[in-house]
Amino acid sequence: MRRHVLQVRQLQAEKLTELGVRLCEGRKLLGMSLDEVASKTHIQQRLLRAIETGNLDDLPEPVYIQSFIRQYANAIGLNGVH
Repeated sequence: MRRHVLQVRQLQAEKLTELGVRLCEGRKLLGMSLDEVASKTHIQQRLLRAIETGNLDDLPEPVYIQSFIRQYANAIGLNGVH
């Protein structure tokens, strides 16, 4: 059971890293700073940075992470729903 939990956590971290890279690239293409995204979304920079780097340890529960990702994506002109 514990091994399964670790595998799920690893998969979540991998998916978060993929999304984080895409968000970071999109932000940089627009010439936006992390501070600008934080201002637009009202999400702390440290949380946005954790998303960009795929650092689950610095993030809250998954339901909040999903919301943060959606808001971040919307802030840089991506569809945060899909």
